Amino acid sequence: MEHFIEIYLKSFLVFLIITPLIGIALGLYLAPYIVAARRGHPNKKPILVINLCLGWTVIAWVLCLAWAVCDLEKVILKEQKSKFDKRKWIFRYAVFLIVVTIPITIWQTIKGY
Repeated sequence: MEHFIEIYLKSFLVFLIITPLIGIALGLYLAPYIVAARRGHPNKKPILVINLCLGWTVIAWVLCLAWAVCDLEKVILKEQKSKFDKRKWIFRYAVFLIVVTIPITIWQTIKGY
């Protein structure tokens, strides 16, 4: 009976030591995804997939971490700026069509073409 208790206590102590170590290792391995999720990164799912598949290579893990901590304000501002630029070009094109085609149409109507 004492042998059983001794084995049980050793197993329990190993469990108490191993379980937190596994949790810490898993947390470190998934750190890029955790950072991306906490920051509300728009690409958190691709970061998770790449990290799960290639995170063991360390290079991919570092790249995923860098991707997760990249400056989102610049990314968001670039997206908003590109949308603004598209709207600006659409507006310029519409103005160009109005300014150019209406006088040409009027001129062709007057000349009788």
